[in-house]
Amino acid sequence: MIYISELSGHIDIPRHGNTSSTGFTVELSSNLTGDITIVEDGENVSASPLFYRLALGDLSSLETGEYKYTLYGDYAQVLETGLLTFGDYHRTPVVNNTFNKQKIQYNG
Repeated sequence: MIYISELSGHIDIPRHGNTSSTGFTVELSSNLTGDITIVEDGENVSASPLFYRLALGDLSSLETGEYKYTLYGDYAQVLETGLLTFGDYHRTPVVNNTFNKQKIQYNG
């Protein structure tokens, strides 16, 4: 999971392949807010083969929460996907203690 805030100047995305590109786009998706692009045709400034480092754009339209990120390379090729948290967001655990108390018996 990636964590960024309004003070973050860049985003580091783990790299799982050796694909190079001339420009990178990062899009965030949320069921509540829809799709938001936070990097448009950005340049990878990382010298490490382990992650991409891209300068962030304007984050003013981004609401605190959890997002799915997608990193696109040349020709809209999907390079990486994962989860991203923006701001001071803490997931509220959902506890469901209702379950069926049936016994299952297997005869062998």
